[in-house]
Amino acid sequence: MTQPEGLRTSEGKLIVVDSAPLSKGGSEGVVWPLIEPAGRALKHYHPGVIDEELQEKLTQMIKHPPLDPMRPHDVSIAWPETLAIDKDRRLCGYVMPQISSEHVELHQAANPHDRKALSSTRRRWLGGFRWDYLVRTAKNLAVAVDPLHDTGYVIGDFNARNILVTRSAVVAFVDCDSFQVPRGVNFLPFKCKMFTHELLAPELIDVDLSVTPRQPASDLFALAVHIYQLLMEGWPPFSGRWNGPGEKPSLHDLARQGIFAQSGDSRLSPSPHCPDFSILPESVQAFFIRAFHEGAHSPSQRPSGMEWYRALDGLEREIVVCARNHFHRYIKSVENCPWCAREGVISPTPQQRMPPSKEEEPIQFPTSWPTPFMPSLNTLKSYTFRIASSPPPPTPSPSGPSKSSSASRPKQSKIAWMVVAVFNLLLVLMGAYVILHGLPRQTGGPVPSSIVSPDGVPSSFSGTWHGLVKQTSNTGNENSFHLLLKLEQGNDRGTLEIPDSQCTGSLELTRASRRKLTLRLTFPSDQAQACHDGTVTLAMRRNGDSLKYRWLSETGTSSSKGILHRSQ
Repeated sequence: MTQPEGLRTSEGKLIVVDSAPLSKGGSEGVVWPLIEPAGRALKHYHPGVIDEELQEKLTQMIKHPPLDPMRPHDVSIAWPETLAIDKDRRLCGYVMPQISSEHVELHQAANPHDRKALSSTRRRWLGGFRWDYLVRTAKNLAVAVDPLHDTGYVIGDFNARNILVTRSAVVAFVDCDSFQVPRGVNFLPFKCKMFTHELLAPELIDVDLSVTPRQPASDLFALAVHIYQLLMEGWPPFSGRWNGPGEKPSLHDLARQGIFAQSGDSRLSPSPHCPDFSILPESVQAFFIRAFHEGAHSPSQRPSGMEWYRALDGLEREIVVCARNHFHRYIKSVENCPWCAREGVISPTPQQRMPPSKEEEPIQFPTSWPTPFMPSLNTLKSYTFRIASSPPPPTPSPSGPSKSSSASRPKQSKIAWMVVAVFNLLLVLMGAYVILHGLPRQTGGPVPSSIVSPDGVPSSFSGTWHGLVKQTSNTGNENSFHLLLKLEQGNDRGTLEIPDSQCTGSLELTRASRRKLTLRLTFPSDQAQACHDGTVTLAMRRNGDSLKYRWLSETGTSSSKGILHRSQ
């Protein structure tokens, strides 16, 4: 394998490639670590792979990157940052952030047998991946999906081999150049040409993916499959024992009908080796039913990445340590440790602690997890690529310019200047009248749109909204947190919840129009120390499914802003 030499970025900076590649080489190219620029990797394409479409696609991706929710502490999306050019000024690859070398592929973390096998090699830390680490992995996977969708991208081939998991449960997407990329407002996107059989959403089965663009909802099907396998010891959701007539339907047929192992359909029952569905809170169970059963008939019912993040965050808060085996973790609503109960069912026990070798000290795993870095979603942009067009040239007169028309121009110009002068004089007189007498008061007629109407919250703002907001104080301190806001049509009150701070406040409508609301936010006295009253402004964005959120404290010393998205 020849080491690339003489490369530069599209900005002209030198690229120095390290001696050993990070990958053995796939069908498209080889990934190399870089000495310069530091902390970066190079995807070097094989000859014949690059064409004009790929070059245009990479250019759009570099120009419009999504938000990485783990930055600056870590990397969850290995996104192209700049093009790599060879000495003949030809495109040969792209530069991206380098993922930690201490990683495994997602399926290797989800499957207990893979964890055991790899823990006996240099991935020894994988043997200590408890259930709470798998929950955190699922949570970090979920939080990386919405920023991609909000920027117009679709993952497409949501393959577990293209998702890496580090020893700290951080999840990273690689091979991002295979994503579906928006091309322009009036153009079809750059399509994702690959797919994984068992992760293909039911609505895409038997569809020509080279012609039909994918929708974000198809990603949410694959996301639910990955989360299910992380929480259920690697078992696929559509596996199990068939109790119905005839042979067991194919995976795709089961997915089309919305029948999965825990759907409640008596025709398919879970394998006796699969963990019981009761190890999960009812809220998480309901999400899987939405994703696989309801989503089979209505893809929009599938939970979004942020919805999964909130549900898994709630699950994580319920986890307790087993009194009998301190390596076991389970939710406190379960009466007895389910992993202890399973010890006689599967051999070896998937949750068994792996003993350290004599040559290596035991790895110390933290007893608590720090909250992952969560920047504000207000930096996300819904990019609309538009092709600039020149105005049409003036249509020439068939007979050319006439003498009469050119002779009349000075006279027309003089009349136009007189009209402008009279108009400006009228504006000056009106301004003077307002200064001396004030604006006339309204004595009747309809209520202005900027004042609260008797109808309360307009229908366009009604519903549940969620998102991440960034709070800034006058001292320069910044803090990001998740926010949940609920409004009801016709009502002049709503609620605002900050789960991370356990604060719930009430909203009172003060001004309303079709596109903008102003509300007064107040918190109970027992929450005054952590949460602060203020004024909330909500402005509807063009798509109708997201709001610009702004908050200003009563004292004016701190403010926050972000983008809220409508919950499905």
